[in-house]
Order: sequence, then structure tokens, then C-alpha cells
Amino acid sequence: MLKVQNLSKKFAQHGATVSALSDVSFELPAGASLGVTGESGAGKSTLLNLLGGLEKPSAGQITFNDRDLLRMTDQEEAKFRQQDLGFIFQFHQLLEDFSVLENVMMPLLIGGTPRQQAEETAQIWLDKVGIAHTAKRFPKEVSGGEQQRAAIARGLIHRPCLVLADEPTGNLDEGNADHVFELLCDLNHDLGATLVMVTHHADFAKRLTHHMVLRDGQIKNWQTNLK
Repeated sequence: MLKVQNLSKKFAQHGATVSALSDVSFELPAGASLGVTGESGAGKSTLLNLLGGLEKPSAGQITFNDRDLLRMTDQEEAKFRQQDLGFIFQFHQLLEDFSVLENVMMPLLIGGTPRQQAEETAQIWLDKVGIAHTAKRFPKEVSGGEQQRAAIARGLIHRPCLVLADEPTGNLDEGNADHVFELLCDLNHDLGATLVMVTHHADFAKRLTHHMVLRDGQIKNWQTNLK
């Protein structure tokens, strides 16, 4: 279970204190999916960055599967990111000097997986996301939708327990956006991973098991879509 308690984040800006998140609390069951929506500046990306350890909160607590994510040592945090956390960004962040296959296998190589095993696993994941034919191509040689699918494969190749996706369909046309969303939902179901997705598509968020609306750094609406 992902449990967030009284989470707040403040920034110093031009001599004033700006509150990006204020007293946010929620619980998300293991394997569930949460869509986070809200206007620009509502605190969506800040929330995702705090959950992923990219930023530290000003106050509050984050626990995942009974582990306090804010009290981990640097070594424990690095291990958590490497083994249990998958991050999918709005901009695919693929390395241009490496092939699609090499980009996808990168997390396994960093984790110490032998190259041949990493390559075989990456090829399986490229097939899962429907772009096995792009393995030897470089990012600039494939379409935007294919780049994002490669980023999803890279984010999930180590079978994480928690997947954080920041506007994963934001730069795609409607057709590709639908395909990528359905792909994420299918993989979320197949992996049994907990998914938190920031999206500007309210209809996507409503199709996940839970939907949160943020406004001015606070939860303005929480809906459970389970039937």
C-alpha cells in the first residue's frame, strides 16, 4: 500500500514562500492505479517528484509497503529506485547515442544484470509494447509514439512495485495517446504494480481505479472508480 500523510512542499521564491503542496493525505491499495489531474501549477508534478524521491517534502510522511521512504539511507533509497520504482516521464528521455534496445536494457545493466540476459529481456519488453522492430534503430529514427513505448519498456523492465508516470501521453496525438494509456493499464494489471499517473486527460484518470483532483496544492476531489 502507498500511504501519504500530511505531505507539504514549500519553496522560497523571490523572497516569499510558495506552497506547492499543502497537507496532502491519501491511501492507495497495492496494485491499484491513481490518475492525478489539475490545472497547471496545481502541484501534480511536485507530488510525483516527492513520491519518487526526486525532491524532499517540507513536512509529511510517505510509506510504501510499510517502508518509510523518507527515512531511508542513501544506499536504501538507491536500491529502492533501482529495484522497486519505475519512472516514466512526459519527455521520453531516451539517450540519443544508444539504440532503442540499449536504452531499454540500461536499467538492468546498471543493476548488474549480465549483458546477454539484459539484451534478451529488453527484446521481450520491446515485443510487449509492440515495437520489437525498432530494436536496432536510434531514438531519432523512430516515431514519437514508438519513443514513448520504449520509455515505458525501460521504466518497467525491472518489474517495479511502484510506477510513477508524469504525463506519459502529453506529447502524443490522440491515437497514440490512447494506445499508450491502454498499454500502461494492461501492464499495470499484468505486473500487479501500483500506478500513479499525472495526466491532463480527465477521461483517462476516470478509467483508473482512483482519481485525484489537485487544486492549489490541495486535494479538491477524490474518487474511487472500483466497481
